[in-house]
Amino acid sequence: MELADKKASAYTVKVPVRTKEGKLQEEKVVLAANASLHEGYLPYTTNNIIRSAFKFYDSVYGWGGLQQSVDCSSFISNAYRTVGIFLPRNADEQETSAGIHKKMGNMSSAQRANVIKGLTPGSTLHMDGHVMLYLGSSNEIPYAIHSLGSHYTGGTRHSVMKVVVSDLNLQKSNGNTYLDELTTCVTFR
Repeated sequence: MELADKKASAYTVKVPVRTKEGKLQEEKVVLAANASLHEGYLPYTTNNIIRSAFKFYDSVYGWGGLQQSVDCSSFISNAYRTVGIFLPRNADEQETSAGIHKKMGNMSSAQRANVIKGLTPGSTLHMDGHVMLYLGSSNEIPYAIHSLGSHYTGGTRHSVMKVVVSDLNLQKSNGNTYLDELTTCVTFR
């Protein structure tokens, strides 16, 4: 990335583009310098992780990132990639990747909530097949941002299909809350 014009505060960057024949080539593009454009990785801070995550807020959910969408694990991976941390592709592999792990195993809801209170915002919350980014607590209620397909209320399925902020009282199909389904919390350092 090079400064195209110091007065205009713009950068010339090379981006990959596909030709009409389907071949990949680089093309130079001029981008205005702003808070969304940074040379290299952002510093690894809680604020940068959360700020990066919120750039996806309300984005369309799509399993495997189909059609310019994000699923739960690609959402987390994208947020962490901005600070130079590259995580595995799926939620279960992210759960077992490097970091400080807190296993939730056979804990009660109160014990789980207590563990979460001690987490650094930006930590990941894992349950079987799903991952969320912990934001912090308000009035003793923990909140997370995540790419959510659906949740249940009293056995009724609610389709969401986007990146949302929620508490952990959402229900799974079995009636358990997300809090009670958590298996591991991971803090990356």
